[in-house]
Amino acid sequence: MIDVLMAAAAWIVAAFAAVAPAPAPLPPPPAPRIPAVLAAIRECESGGRYDAVSPDGRYGGAYQFDAATHRSVGGDGNAADDTPAQQDAAAARLYAQRGSQPWPICGR
Repeated sequence: MIDVLMAAAAWIVAAFAAVAPAPAPLPPPPAPRIPAVLAAIRECESGGRYDAVSPDGRYGGAYQFDAATHRSVGGDGNAADDTPAQQDAAAARLYAQRGSQPWPICGR
């Protein structure tokens, strides 16, 4: 009798496994949120354009980093060549280190 019940249970499990839909994939994690102050600095410095370069070529990216500042937060080359996520992370590091001081006009 136990053998019959075990066989029936195995058949039921197999039947449901064959027709049960796969679980839906989990949504991707949300993108890290940039503090409002950095969003305001980005908008002021570059109009929100991550590919912005100053007319003289000295400053680049959404936060208008010069080469030395960009290197100080782990960048290499012109910040305008970095992805938006890289620029946001670099700006967050710089802001954590020095507050709004690197942006004397837009950081007010």
